[in-house]
Amino acid sequence: MSTCPECAGSRLPDHPAGLLVISHKPTCSLGAAEDARKVADADAVALGYRSGLRDTTTTERVLLAAITGTDPGDVPDVVHMRSIAGGAVVERCWFAPDGSVLVPADP
Repeated sequence: MSTCPECAGSRLPDHPAGLLVISHKPTCSLGAAEDARKVADADAVALGYRSGLRDTTTTERVLLAAITGTDPGDVPDVVHMRSIAGGAVVERCWFAPDGSVLVPADP
């Protein structure tokens, strides 16, 4: 599935920010949670962190599970974020326990 499970907003493929760039409807609670997370990630980058790790949010688990067709419990607990495009974009990706890139790998 390449849509939000709540609002059916479409995923924007090949976006530099990664797999979870979705055109959510204005009333979508998952979209609102994603917007808040993006602001927090951008704030961390603005503080001088070019990359870092943080816990995967519940919203990210739900969206990744919907997009990749996996169980939310199978989504890794840690997300790696990094600043790209001169800090204009924060890319997020998840790694499998063996170190291979799990997401973003377009389904």
